[in-house]
Amino acid sequence: MNSKRCYVLFCDEEYYYLTRNVLTLLDKFSEHKVLVYTINFLPTDSFKNVAWKRVNDYNLLEYQTTGKNDLIKNDWDKTMYSCFMKASAIAKSLETDFDEFVYLDVDTFPTKKIDDIFLEVEQRDLPYPILPKYFEQFMMFGGKGNPFQETFDESKTLEWWLIERLGLKKEDYQRKWYRQSCFFYYNKNSKPFWEETSGILSDEDIFRNQNEFFGDESVINVLLWKYNVTECFGAEHIIHIAGGNMIDSTDKIDNLYKELNTDSGPKIVTNWYGNTHFDKAWMLHGKIFKRNWKENLLSTDQSKAVWNEEDTRKLNNYFVDKMLSLN
Repeated sequence: MNSKRCYVLFCDEEYYYLTRNVLTLLDKFSEHKVLVYTINFLPTDSFKNVAWKRVNDYNLLEYQTTGKNDLIKNDWDKTMYSCFMKASAIAKSLETDFDEFVYLDVDTFPTKKIDDIFLEVEQRDLPYPILPKYFEQFMMFGGKGNPFQETFDESKTLEWWLIERLGLKKEDYQRKWYRQSCFFYYNKNSKPFWEETSGILSDEDIFRNQNEFFGDESVINVLLWKYNVTECFGAEHIIHIAGGNMIDSTDKIDNLYKELNTDSGPKIVTNWYGNTHFDKAWMLHGKIFKRNWKENLLSTDQSKAVWNEEDTRKLNNYFVDKMLSLN
């Protein structure tokens, strides 16, 4: 264990059940410390290497208490507002005594190889984060983001509104392959990058237009292009579970793990690198029996929701126990 290295997580109370997945697996597979930033609450669970860091936010507290807030109009806004706060938590982590950090989203499932992330970047004191390469060159979401019409048109990408809003001209940035923010490495030298990122994400006008781009991930990508950053982790280090909403039983979880050891791999995995992928990957990424975010959060008839909290927690616990038993 290197005492100057740590993991960083960030969540609100609603998604703490996912955070517990990550912490349970880190408890088994890593000896590094873990900083967990929690919004407006403090967990009572005990993990061997965890330090809880409460973050108080008035807007979220007002919405949670009254159902009303000037910025947060509905539960979808609440979720996105929390995501926008992630960069501020990253900036806060740089004020601690640690020198190197790996941020993990709460919908990741670390494997026994998780600490290899730090080994991959050893002796690289870069002034920006290193993110994993997405398995596609462009992010497309909600029917938006496809630049391939009759000809390539960058103004159709998910990042275009943000690029214009930040006043970037074509000569001001060099677009690279899209990178995901589900995990990333960063160190103390990246403080200016995260101060710039958190400054953008705390801009009220940026938040009010959050449907014009892909949240905090878009901001990070645009800034990486702005500074012509080329370093990234290979996509083979993650196993992306795209159809997690279909994993609605223990039998399906058992079958998923069985398929992780086959040449063809699970049908719901979007990137697959052969039957050794599971043994080499740093993590799985994706929600199990996931909440269909926007459809549920904006629904006025919760009886039609496809998500059940108790069932989701049970299946997540089973999924984690399965991973622990196989390693």
